[in-house]
Amino acid sequence: MPGYNPAMTLIVDYIADLAPWIYALCGLSALVYLYRVRSIRTERLQAIFALERERAARATAGVVTGVVGLLVVMGLTYMISNVLARAMEAEPGSDIPAEVRTEPVSGPALGTGADLNLVDETTGTGQAALQPDLRNVPFCEDESALLSSPAVAAELAGTVAVQGTAAHENLAAYDIAIAPGSDPADQDFTSLGRAYNKVRGGLLWQFDATSIGLSGPYTLRLSVLDAEDAVLATCSVAVRIVN
Repeated sequence: MPGYNPAMTLIVDYIADLAPWIYALCGLSALVYLYRVRSIRTERLQAIFALERERAARATAGVVTGVVGLLVVMGLTYMISNVLARAMEAEPGSDIPAEVRTEPVSGPALGTGADLNLVDETTGTGQAALQPDLRNVPFCEDESALLSSPAVAAELAGTVAVQGTAAHENLAAYDIAIAPGSDPADQDFTSLGRAYNKVRGGLLWQFDATSIGLSGPYTLRLSVLDAEDAVLATCSVAVRIVN
């Protein structure tokens, strides 16, 4: 801001620190003036001579002047400790805090070379996109089989509520299974239970994590089955058993 200097800032900060005491002093002074007004009023009512009434009038004027002075002091204190202090907090060019300022990043652009691992094989043009890390999201084939809880990388202990959706149009049953590791084979899964009703965004199953075995990484899988026990859709999530 124009005219900014450290000395001015120091004075403003000092007044801002003293502001509560200034307000308190002004409040006490106002009480004294209030008592004085009452005394002057009594003296004026009891005055017999004109000289006494004139003295009471001068005293009243003095009280009024003092009250106006208190208001001025409080107003100036407020302006300095609030308005001016805030205005002086920012220097020229500091509209953006230093901790959130960004600078252009030099070097190779994101998504080139080895960072790109999904290639458009149908066109052969070499167009690529970032492949999400499936270890950080539930791996679900479609919306007919979804796991919403437990979350990815959740630590499971005690009674675990498995929630989600099993609602394929040809659903005859759904199966909840678990296997050790983050990428187990189909034969490694052990069924925790099976149900025969469609569920949309609700409780699918409950199981006791202590019955699973050793602590470590596991994969929890929901499988939607038809009347022939053929798998219609699956959804898997990587979790961790803590026993």
